Amino acid sequence: MNQPQHYLRFSIAQRIEHWVLVISFTILGVTGLPQRYVGQIWAETMIEAMGGIEFVRNVHRYAAGILLLLSIYHVIVVAYKVIVKQVEWSMWPRLNDAKNLWEMFAYNIGLNKIHPRMPRYNFEEKAEYWSLVWGTALMALTGFMLWNPIITTKLLPGSFIPAAKTAHSAEALLAVLAIIVWHMYGVHLRKFNKSIFIGMLSRQEMAHEHALELAQIDAGTIPPPPSQAEQRQRLRLFIPLATVITLIFGVSLYLFLTFEDTAPTEALAAMLDNQAESFQVAEGTVHSGLTSYQGPESCATEGCHSGELDNIMVAKHSQRIAATGPSPLVSRLFEKEKVENKEDQDGNVTLDCLICHAETYQPDDLLASARTIQVAGGQTCQRCHIDGHSADNVHAEVGLSCISCHTSQAHEISMETTCESCHNAMPHDNPLINSNHQRLDCRTCHERNDYRLFVDVSQAEQNVETGLYRPTVDTQTALPSYMWQSEPPKIVSVISVTVLAPTDFDPIAFSKTGQTGDSLQEQSYDLTLNGHNVFRDQAQQCDDCHGPDSQFDYLSLNLEASLSAVKEKEGE
Repeated sequence: MNQPQHYLRFSIAQRIEHWVLVISFTILGVTGLPQRYVGQIWAETMIEAMGGIEFVRNVHRYAAGILLLLSIYHVIVVAYKVIVKQVEWSMWPRLNDAKNLWEMFAYNIGLNKIHPRMPRYNFEEKAEYWSLVWGTALMALTGFMLWNPIITTKLLPGSFIPAAKTAHSAEALLAVLAIIVWHMYGVHLRKFNKSIFIGMLSRQEMAHEHALELAQIDAGTIPPPPSQAEQRQRLRLFIPLATVITLIFGVSLYLFLTFEDTAPTEALAAMLDNQAESFQVAEGTVHSGLTSYQGPESCATEGCHSGELDNIMVAKHSQRIAATGPSPLVSRLFEKEKVENKEDQDGNVTLDCLICHAETYQPDDLLASARTIQVAGGQTCQRCHIDGHSADNVHAEVGLSCISCHTSQAHEISMETTCESCHNAMPHDNPLINSNHQRLDCRTCHERNDYRLFVDVSQAEQNVETGLYRPTVDTQTALPSYMWQSEPPKIVSVISVTVLAPTDFDPIAFSKTGQTGDSLQEQSYDLTLNGHNVFRDQAQQCDDCHGPDSQFDYLSLNLEASLSAVKEKEGE
């Protein structure tokens, strides 16, 4: 009896499916790993060679969509074979796989002289298959969370985002290493397997790799497929099931790819819409019906805000206002450790809830002001923080308010914010800028600092909205100035602020009366830029710092101290 010399291992459809998987997986690896290792020279070079970070990200997402589409196809095909063709699902793990694992281990170390007889899919192939299934599911879930952080943080705590990033990155690295180290060696290096190219295995290869299946073929014990009539009957049941599965997975994939527009302006618009709703005070609320207001203590009466009043008075922002008044520029003259007074010289609390919380503030009619109480933020912050702020900067242009960056909890306002709170670690299309300028604070290039401020308390002006007095501020052109920030070690932009004030200057009395003493003296300090004056298309260019006409004062940075700060930070 003549025995066939070649056996079909993979059909044309299976081989096409495999090569689509190979292509999409390779693209995901090539575009994903450089993003994982951003800052490394090889990663930045790859990103630049591929067309920039935005192009790399888009290609990565398209490849992810192809992989998910392929996964849907694979589920339908497997269901068709199992339900209609009645093919044994031989990829399902069985107890015999553990026996084969031990036999193969014994064979490899010489304890067993006979190669174990393997079925159509051995334990190694099953392990690879289910690793792919698990990995795809994990990557899809974490990828969705990273692609759609806004909706994710609405449903889950914010800590899930960095957790998803870690899981996504680690699983990607594991998958790439598994393919290179395990799959490539076992299938193409140890003994070149051509079945994925030609679809066939020789009898000799079958006897070595799948002896148990070969024995079943020779003995004719492999169950035959159902009759055509039975297959047609099963197909009539399968088509509705396959349609439902396809619709569910298809709609899920569509939502996955289009669920959230991650363009910055769209994301910010969505966030601001939610904020705007929380700022609105509907007519007929308890505040609009207030009949009296006697100051901050009124907010704590009858248990309304009793606990919050204590929080307000111990918050650093409140203590600073109580001790140094409502002018942020003037408050820089006072040491932080001296800012601990909560009451003025008459024993009265100097804070007023309405200055921050009243939508319409009327110093002469506090009751009317109290009836317009709302969540603080936006324009109310600018009643004090107006010096050096511009209403047409890029952040205001997209609708950001003060509390978008300066969040608060229990009235403790986050004074210091970072650009990385909204912008990722690779904001530029040019990867060389991302890597070569990591010691530069973003604002060093994106905020102009070619001016200095002169603050004169002897020339007071009254804020018509709050009734409080503030000094006049004059802006003059000056050379850009920079300094090293020790924690974290970065070069930051600074502007010089000169304050003309008497030596016995009382900021609280000044804010109420606008009067100052005699013997004015100048005091100066450097003010770190805060990102409030970032404009589109006005960033520093390369020649501004590295060109022949550069005004970048490298010597003023104190390079010795700078290097010491960097080494200390990096533990060198």
